[in-house]
Amino acid sequence: MAALLAADLIDDLWLTVCPLLLGGASAPTPVAGAGFSQAEAKRLQLRHVRQEGEEVFLHYRLARD
Repeated sequence: MAALLAADLIDDLWLTVCPLLLGGASAPTPVAGAGFSQAEAKRLQLRHVRQEGEEVFLHYRLARD
């Protein structure tokens, strides 16, 4: 996914926040790899929020400069 973001090939992201905390070097991440510097960080615009039980579903659109 990091390569697709870097190539500007993603328009929308859907993220789910679950009541489960993971951590450590091997914890899953939506953007694995080298990542982005603060100057290269992708800006997002929140489009929609939905809660079902203990989970929250977030829909973001990538902001285009």
